[in-house]
Amino acid sequence: MCSKNKILTLGFAGLLLAASPVTSVLAQSIGEFEIKNPEKTSPSVQRANDLTKWMQKNLTLTLNQFTSVSHINLLYAHKEDSVDNVLKDHRLHTDALNKLKKAKDADFREVLTEVQYKQYIEHKEFKPMLKRSPFAGNYLTE
Repeated sequence: MCSKNKILTLGFAGLLLAASPVTSVLAQSIGEFEIKNPEKTSPSVQRANDLTKWMQKNLTLTLNQFTSVSHINLLYAHKEDSVDNVLKDHRLHTDALNKLKKAKDADFREVLTEVQYKQYIEHKEFKPMLKRSPFAGNYLTE
């Protein structure tokens, strides 16, 4: 697919995201973009929203990037929920989640600049180290 078609596809996906009452509503406030979600969310959707907030804060996303990243995060969060509900075998469940993570990273590579993508990957690889530390605080807010 050529880059013009990717931009059109991502733009259309952003319109769907903004128009959908089930997903987050995007609002612009003092130069930053916020995620507002009035409904109770699943843990995977909450993680997706937290990751989107982290990406906006640390990767300085454009409005188009923010819309695309938010859509990608929510799309894969819902896919993770589906895997959680359907696959009960641990090995199959883990394999399916790993495939989703790889696909999500590939989608991010299409949206983010090379520098932004590298920062995202470094953050993603650093998070497990923080989780293992008994002295680590909430890494998502730092």
